[in-house]
Amino acid sequence: MRAHSLLLLALMHVCAPVAAGERHMIVIDAMEFKPRTLSVRAGDTVTFTNKDPFPHTAASVKPAFSSPEIRSGKSWSMVVRGKGDVDYICTLHPTMKARLTIR
Repeated sequence: MRAHSLLLLALMHVCAPVAAGERHMIVIDAMEFKPRTLSVRAGDTVTFTNKDPFPHTAASVKPAFSSPEIRSGKSWSMVVRGKGDVDYICTLHPTMKARLTIR
């Protein structure tokens, strides 16, 4: 009986739902990432949506993430990993700069 209870307890732990991270939006508009700074937690999802009439990318300055080209009206999402400040740019328009602060 005790082994059965321990097995049930272990299964409840393994099958417990995992808390999903929060979702955040970054809009690319008028050659800017909006907001320019965003505070997130590891495990959160960040979605970049391009409102400009031409493609952009979102790529960290130090290797952490890199999107493909995000065409006009399209989006790209990623799950945030790690901790610290992550500066990123559009590789097609390097004057476009922003920062993620990962807690």
